[in-house]
Amino acid sequence: MGLVERIAQVEADLLTQRARVSEEVARLRGLEAELKALRAGLGGDAGLTDMSRTDAILTVLRQASGTMSPTELLHALQASGRAEDLRSVTATLDYLLKADRVRRPERGHYLAT
Repeated sequence: MGLVERIAQVEADLLTQRARVSEEVARLRGLEAELKALRAGLGGDAGLTDMSRTDAILTVLRQASGTMSPTELLHALQASGRAEDLRSVTATLDYLLKADRVRRPERGHYLAT
């Protein structure tokens, strides 16, 4: 294998690993948000699964240590037991952005206001 091919292979491996890490970080954030919500008495015993999509997204964003992408939010919601899809998450984020309940400090990343 030549140098150019090896560089391409390492770059591809890095992309794969970054995607895996991003998914795991999103799952971690979702579990942390659910635990904090449960401890605070939000949503009763069901946590994020018993909330509306809007409230669940806001809860995850409020518990995040920084901005989150729609994909990270999706993985966090799914990790908490919610059956969501990316289209619904992005539509809800658009609604929340227009309602000034979230902000987008950079393209594709959101924070609760």
